[in-house]
Amino acid sequence: SGSGGLIVFVRVSASKGASCGRRPYRLVHIWPRAKLLPGFRAEDTLLGLQDGDALKSLLRWKASLLPDGVFATLDQAFPQAPEPCTSTRLLSGLAKQCESGLALLTLAWHDRNKYELNTYHYNAVLDACAKADTWTNALLLFGMMAQREVQCDTITCNVAISACEKGGRWEKAFRFFRKMTQNQAETSTITHNAAISACETAGAWEESLHLWIAMPQTKVESDTITFNTVISACEKDGSWEQALQLFRAMEGSAVQHSIITFGAAISACEKGAEWERALHLISVMAKSKLEPNTITFNAAISACDKGGEWAMGLHLFSVMAESSVELSTITFGAVIGASGNGGEQARALQLFGAMAQSMVEANTIACNSAIGACVKLGEWEQALQHYSDMAEAKVEYNAITFNATIGAFGMGGIWENALQMFGGMARRAAEPTTIHSNVVISACQERGDSENTSQSGEWKQCLELMNRMECTNIKSNTITFCAAIHSCDKCGMWEESVQLVRAMSRNTVELNTISCNAAISACQRETALEV
Repeated sequence: SGSGGLIVFVRVSASKGASCGRRPYRLVHIWPRAKLLPGFRAEDTLLGLQDGDALKSLLRWKASLLPDGVFATLDQAFPQAPEPCTSTRLLSGLAKQCESGLALLTLAWHDRNKYELNTYHYNAVLDACAKADTWTNALLLFGMMAQREVQCDTITCNVAISACEKGGRWEKAFRFFRKMTQNQAETSTITHNAAISACETAGAWEESLHLWIAMPQTKVESDTITFNTVISACEKDGSWEQALQLFRAMEGSAVQHSIITFGAAISACEKGAEWERALHLISVMAKSKLEPNTITFNAAISACDKGGEWAMGLHLFSVMAESSVELSTITFGAVIGASGNGGEQARALQLFGAMAQSMVEANTIACNSAIGACVKLGEWEQALQHYSDMAEAKVEYNAITFNATIGAFGMGGIWENALQMFGGMARRAAEPTTIHSNVVISACQERGDSENTSQSGEWKQCLELMNRMECTNIKSNTITFCAAIHSCDKCGMWEESVQLVRAMSRNTVELNTISCNAAISACQRETALEV
């Protein structure tokens, strides 16, 4: 039409038109701004529609999801109210195609025409929403069922609980489950798995455990998914001992392990630095004809690192490479960190270089380890280069990054940069620690030493930094006080040196030879020999 809409006419056969008293052409519908797919004619939608063709015709609207177009297609397919089983087949077909939008519009068409809608119809649409990952729509649909007093069954509740879990509403999922049990509604393994998964996602591992314990009471059997979810919930919360107990309980049942099961159990070993158990589980995987993957190897390498067995972590890395298991960012980060923690700084830098050659994206852990390794090897310029590369690659900084980089600035005598970085930590949402403060106070001390003048104001900056530490609840330790006392000593501020020594005693900070010698030296400069 001239207005840009689409006027649709349907040709009626002579026999059918005569019997119905119709004209050869009948105006069916006007779709404003309708958009048809390429090669698709309007009459293809409306002519020759029988029960089996309705799904095929509806799918032609999946790109545009025009309500008027969908409604007109259904009007033509079903001039009269469809049988409930026909509607169920149609909605189930849309669910299999993951077409939640078309399923919802079809449900709306039934509602508009006041056609019968029952539990099976809603379940089919809920299934479509679940498969399309449109969990918000699933929850809205579940609320609609409650308003219209449509009875829910086990399938309905299963999808509703899963929708709550995916939508981050684990407490609501838990309430749904409790309501089912209170009403003595039949629950299945899927029901329990959905509720346990909701608690696991929210980090509520104790609730996950309680739900698993309650399963035998309702004569519902656990499956691999059940165990995987409960073990993962315990592992993520740091309850690694409980996770390993569940793994052993699984071994005593008829439920088979999966790669996910072993991954969760090995991650639990990593949390507890149980490197020997992690290695044992990897060997058990091989006996079970399950190939360890990147995730399981990464967790085992981290377990070795935390257990102080960095050499074993490097061995696992070699096994990964020989077995053609994908080396990920986390893999390199773990093995580089393990090398650095084991004092193998040169090896850590070698692995960092191999990471770049393998085109694996660096992460914060790997970059921090590389910067720390350079500082320990005295290669402060290379350390600062790695720090600059982090900014260019948009790798996130953390407190360890700043600590290592401030140390590199100090090693290179670039004290102003060290002070600027310390001052900018708060702006980067990184909380300074005692270590950071000590590095900066030492920087002030060294700068005062280089100026070699009693007029230097670096001692004031040291004391100011210590006051700032106190205001932000950062504890000063022996290193902090020694650097500040030394700075005051160099500037001839003997009274401040003595006060700092007394402050060490008040704060129960251990006195050492350096701090006492520095205070005595400051007093001798002013011929005040009594301390």
